[in-house]
Amino acid sequence: MTGSEDITIRLALPEDKIHIAVLEAVLQSRSETDFAELLFQSVAAGERSVVLCFIGAVPVGYVILNWTPAYQLFSRLKIPELQDLNVLPDHRRKGLGKKLVAACENLARERGRVEIGLAVGLTQSYGAAQRLYARMGYIPDGQGITWDRQPVRPFAVHPVDDDLCLMLVKSL
Repeated sequence: MTGSEDITIRLALPEDKIHIAVLEAVLQSRSETDFAELLFQSVAAGERSVVLCFIGAVPVGYVILNWTPAYQLFSRLKIPELQDLNVLPDHRRKGLGKKLVAACENLARERGRVEIGLAVGLTQSYGAAQRLYARMGYIPDGQGITWDRQPVRPFAVHPVDDDLCLMLVKSL
């Protein structure tokens, strides 16, 4: 990425569903074949917002802001949850993820929210995300680790997969 490239971060519009489908075809981070369709149904219902990142006219990343998270603490305290921060591999480590997260933080502020949260995986594949969130001021919520958004009890056995997470929060 050079300084001359035009970066745009904006809320997704209904016609952007194709951009999410194309990004997911490259990223292969979702198993649902109708992910983009289901996502935009939840956007239309006001449950989620999607923020897209473009370089020129080319979509290179997105993030979801879930206004109705499944995690009980976030739901009870009305903390929106960042989900699925994705940037195409060739565009990573260039500050685009940070810009996407910052856009979601601004959306949450605009809606009067005083905190924002997210879940981050515990495996090495999430190392860059863990470091990004720490640099941006996200801290553990104090409830320990979760599996599928449920608290993990001492001595419980769970697979070490994408559902094993640490929930993080940030004051806005």
